[in-house]
Amino acid sequence: MPNPGTVYHHYSDGGRPMRPIFDVPEVQNDRFVGRDNVFDKLHHLLDVNRKDCKLGRVALIGLGGMGKTQVALEYCFRNYITKYQYVFWIMANSEKSLNFSFLKVATLLKLSAQGIENPTVCISLVKQWFNDARKRWLMVFDDADESVYKLILHSYPTLGDGDILLTSRDAVAEHKTSVISLDEVRMDIESALKLLFRKNIPENDSVGRLIIEELGHLPLAIDLAGACMEKDGLTPVEFLANFRDNQKEYLNMKELTKVTGNSYAHTVRTVWNMNFTRVKDQNPFAANLLNAFAFLHSDNIPLQLFRAQPEHIFSPDFAKPPPRSLQKAINLLCSSSLVRRISESTAEWSNKDIYRERVSIHRLVQTIVRFEIDDAEKPEWCMRLISGLSHEVPSNLGNGDYEQFKRVMEVYVPHIQQVVLQFRQWETERRIVSNELPALLSPMVLYLTRQAFFGDAKEFALLAVSSSEIANGPEHQDTATALGNLSYLYASQQMFEDAEPHGRRTLEIYKKVLGPSHKNTMTSLRNLVYIYHKLGVEENASRLYLDAANAGDRASQIELARRYQVGIGVQMNSDAAFYWLW
Repeated sequence: MPNPGTVYHHYSDGGRPMRPIFDVPEVQNDRFVGRDNVFDKLHHLLDVNRKDCKLGRVALIGLGGMGKTQVALEYCFRNYITKYQYVFWIMANSEKSLNFSFLKVATLLKLSAQGIENPTVCISLVKQWFNDARKRWLMVFDDADESVYKLILHSYPTLGDGDILLTSRDAVAEHKTSVISLDEVRMDIESALKLLFRKNIPENDSVGRLIIEELGHLPLAIDLAGACMEKDGLTPVEFLANFRDNQKEYLNMKELTKVTGNSYAHTVRTVWNMNFTRVKDQNPFAANLLNAFAFLHSDNIPLQLFRAQPEHIFSPDFAKPPPRSLQKAINLLCSSSLVRRISESTAEWSNKDIYRERVSIHRLVQTIVRFEIDDAEKPEWCMRLISGLSHEVPSNLGNGDYEQFKRVMEVYVPHIQQVVLQFRQWETERRIVSNELPALLSPMVLYLTRQAFFGDAKEFALLAVSSSEIANGPEHQDTATALGNLSYLYASQQMFEDAEPHGRRTLEIYKKVLGPSHKNTMTSLRNLVYIYHKLGVEENASRLYLDAANAGDRASQIELARRYQVGIGVQMNSDAAFYWLW
């Protein structure tokens, strides 16, 4: 980035603005698509603002490392001859850097007055120069911090033929400043590959693409990854393997910033820790919410989960948050660019849909937030989220409305998968499992099986059985439910020999725990009969019906009578059939 107070003036020897170290990300949203159009939008907003308040003002906001400074640099590079005669670069991340930048500008403009080293006097002189300037100018306030935003506003010129461009990690609330959020921008794969491989993209770039996906298309992280491969002589395969094993180290390698060609001396971790600290100081509930987000899937996190289940997810201090606490916390996290609201305009999400309010979080933000949580607390966070999710999702099909069941599960399945994955990663050797884990996994298995996601369903079905045996014991009702779901999964794949022993054990547990005539017992009996029918073992099916008939189940008595009449699995016997029909 340019030095503080740099002045570019194409009528003098001031020099040409430096070229950005990587291409500007391509915009990937419905409002404007294509790399050049982000600048079209900048031009448009500056022109509109200039009409309203005589000066154009636009703020580029977004997560640290998203490339805000690079967009500003590219804008300067493209327009410093055709549109502007002067370009001023002001570092605005602290009061000290702001004052130093203005002093540098005053010196370069050869402004002099008594007491010019006084920041108030200096800023006043520079503002007056802007007001009187007859040539077009651009001021860039880079890395504007919320703590000095009011000082920045006071340093804005009020007149003159110029524009103001501001970059910040914070949302800009000042009403005369338009905003372009780069959190909605995804660096296009071509630019990302050029940045990663220092423009020398190999013919087979498949591993490079995996690295870019792993880093969430974050320009700063991609730049540091490229520097690491270059410095250590690593192949893409070696880097990817090392990164996955040592994320904490690679996201915090400050020495790499020296070899990126970029004077932005922050690692991915340090640039975000400032935001984390401020959130924690301003709103502890928001910090807790961010911790919870770190263990869920990064996209489409439903706020309904935290609105409905805070007592299960948070510690006692935050289990009963005051009204509007959730909204205030989300506002702070969004304004700090740590999470992003997802707006949905399609008819799929009505205004009354409780799952309409959703947020997303960058996957590397999640990673670094987890780094900041003590390892001993990670399983606890997972268990609390499992508890909240188990109380939020339906335990089964309930009244048989599968479409409603499917709708709820579609919202929560990615988050259940992620939190269970995190839990299994952080669990201790002596696994401590609450009965809420198998209770959560049972509807997962039903949903995944009905949707024919058999591979995922098997993994969760086996985990449901083992976790229920640990939490509840081998002859518990929930263990029987988990075994029944596993049997159903195998039967759905026509694997009836694999389904039979689990179905038989399900029936045995239900009979012992709930009794021979309970509805769950009867359901498991019919499922096992279906399996025996498919295996061609009708005598076993008839034997099951006989047991149920002797227990007084009328439906089983009728079915057994039919079997005696036609000789299915038993000898034909009209007297026996009449007996069971009586």
